[in-house]
Amino acid sequence: MDTVTQLERRAERKNKIRLTHQLPVIALTLNIPANLTNQAWVPMLFKSALNSFLAKMEEMDVKVIEQQFATTPTYEALFAVDIRSSTLLKKAVIEIEHNHPYGALFNFDVMCRQGKTISRRSSYMRPRPCLICDDIAQRCAALKRHSPQQIEHAILSIINK
Repeated sequence: MDTVTQLERRAERKNKIRLTHQLPVIALTLNIPANLTNQAWVPMLFKSALNSFLAKMEEMDVKVIEQQFATTPTYEALFAVDIRSSTLLKKAVIEIEHNHPYGALFNFDVMCRQGKTISRRSSYMRPRPCLICDDIAQRCAALKRHSPQQIEHAILSIINK
């Protein structure tokens, strides 16, 4: 029986890319519940996130050394990038999350050259807000504060703006 989760597989792939290139790695996923990943709007959302990220790297003159994409079972991309500061990279992807019309639905995780995840907290940035209320998203998720229908409605509101 395969007990390795999708999250563990992604962590292994991120670490392999990091060790191969000795560079920071970004993992792009969508900030949507797993039960919605088969919706017709998901490929458009993922492509928008990819294009925004690649445009930001070009704007910053940051070279993408390796890219990996997957669309099953979930949409995700991994990138090894040639940049000195992982914190600067984290701030750049958070800027995308804050400024892109769909940015609240994008999730960029940054792993530094040493293998540590650069969190919002460690970079002195505010936690991700909930899609529905003004609380911290992690808290709402942990408490299962909002129904799947409320979450889907909030996502569709963002997409259809």
